[in-house]
Order: sequence, then structure tokens, then C-alpha cells
Amino acid sequence: MDDCFITNTVNTNAVQQAERTCTNNIGCIRLNHHGSYNRFLFNSGLIGFKEYPRDKPYAVSLIACIWQREYFLEFLKKGETAWQVETEGSKRVRISKKRILRSDILTISHFNGGLMKKGKINKVVEQWAKENW
Repeated sequence: MDDCFITNTVNTNAVQQAERTCTNNIGCIRLNHHGSYNRFLFNSGLIGFKEYPRDKPYAVSLIACIWQREYFLEFLKKGETAWQVETEGSKRVRISKKRILRSDILTISHFNGGLMKKGKINKVVEQWAKENW
């Protein structure tokens, strides 16, 4: 996806912790820190993780998450784009009983908005790519 330029070293210990935690009634663990949606987070009861409500925008996210495979497949629909999966899948996830968590530990840093924004190149990301690739 063009909106996930990873900007720093990935915290593999945090990824492994998320993998171990994503079982039973936890269907997904987000690894990125998406600032504008942090306001929806609440205490999960698990050290190192906050919970994201299933009735909020982008409950289904395709950026940097650990998913239980079958849980993830419940929200995919043939013919949908990645963005439709996120918006329409977020409506479908509301009936689920599984929890969606987000790691409290900075795991993956990336540019929000990606290289393309509303059909135009994001100059900040373009400059970063030129300097770092």
C-alpha cells in the first residue's frame, strides 16, 4: 500500500508480543500509532495494549496489524478495494465478539497519508524517500 512508508526500524519484540497476544477473543492487534483515532482507545485490561471500539471509523485497518486469519477473512469481500475493506469492513466488524487492540509500544513508524494524497504526490514523503532510499 502506498500509504505505509516505514520510517524507522521495526520493533520486532513488540511484533512478537502482538503475535502471542492475538488469540482467543482478540481478533486483531494494530501495530501503528495512528494519532487522530487514538481518542477512541480505552483500557484493554492487558499491559501494553489499548482497545479500539468496533463501532468507530477504521475499526478494520489494513496497515500494520496482526490478525487471526479467519477473523480477518470475515471482513473481506470480493471486489472491494483496500479502502472499501477498511470503511465497509469497519461496518461489518461491529457485530463481532472479538476485540481489536493496539500496541502501546511504538512498533512501526510510518508516514500518515502515504506518497499519494488525493491523487497528488505528498512532497514531504517524496523528499524523505529521495533522502532515504
